[in-house]
Amino acid sequence: MRMTKSGRASWACAFLLSAAALAARPASATVKAGDQTVKVGVGAAVPLSHADLSAVQGPSDASSASTGLGLGGQYLYQLTPAFGFGGEFSYADYGNQGTDLPTHYHITSSYKTWAMEAVARYVLMPDARVNPYFIAGLGLGSVSAKADTSPGAGYVWSNTGTTESRPDFDGSAMGPEFSVGLGADADLTDSLVAGLDARWRFISVSKTFDDQTFPGYQEKISSGNGLQIDGTVGWKFGR
Repeated sequence: MRMTKSGRASWACAFLLSAAALAARPASATVKAGDQTVKVGVGAAVPLSHADLSAVQGPSDASSASTGLGLGGQYLYQLTPAFGFGGEFSYADYGNQGTDLPTHYHITSSYKTWAMEAVARYVLMPDARVNPYFIAGLGLGSVSAKADTSPGAGYVWSNTGTTESRPDFDGSAMGPEFSVGLGADADLTDSLVAGLDARWRFISVSKTFDDQTFPGYQEKISSGNGLQIDGTVGWKFGR
């Protein structure tokens, strides 16, 4: 799958943050009961949703977008050294994906998602230098999707003789959301923490739109399905 410039920059940022975490030497046990942590993350958002274009003689499982930018923010309270809970916000801006149809049209599609969720985290080795963890969340999410169509190379619109891109649909839908993933944190200082977080996120939505370019056709947003890999940095307090 093609990676955009923002996707490459996101991966580089995630790598640098995680490398800093692994190089850190914490002064004491890194996760304790009562710890509170506020983290922000930036990285790559990898789309897993597909589009059914069979109604216009295209593939039934076309990619809906390309790898783009992922952002996130999180608050965690550590109830015990191993178990913590909190809240999180995530945002993914997936890049454009082009699909050529045998009918001599070219479709460009993309989507964006955001989610707010309650999260629970289990730390496998709270006393280690690096703290791997499992994390899961449940909440509310939104999917915003759009698609445009233009004539293929060497072709024009039959009614105007032009080659401009025309909108098919541009809409959004909200629904329940959940995520599961894993990651690792390490203390850079007593109050500064950095790490890497990988999360699969699914937003369940269903909404149909009339196609603006091809009357009689309908477009449907059926889910927001993606993988987000973020480098993270945060502030730990409350000890």
